[in-house]
Amino acid sequence: MRDKRLRYEWPTVMQATTARAYLDDVVSAAQFEHLVAPHLDGRKIAGTLVFTRRSIDEWLEHDGRASAPTTPEQLARLLDNDDNTDSKGQELQK
Repeated sequence: MRDKRLRYEWPTVMQATTARAYLDDVVSAAQFEHLVAPHLDGRKIAGTLVFTRRSIDEWLEHDGRASAPTTPEQLARLLDNDDNTDSKGQELQK
């Protein structure tokens, strides 16, 4: 997971593009919209949808779903369909 010392460099609320950068750009805009954004605290500020950094951090740390990725690297593997393990690290049956 991202080094917490760098946390101060990111804004408290982020537009989708910045949020994707915060997630190390492992998802496309469409993937972010459909896979990540529904799990975040989204708010409209001056007509622009923004997401709280705290909700992104919480989503990364624990989404409450066993199959949810917990790091940008796990999300990338999930999106690339090359993660052959379950949430306990055991290999999935094909």
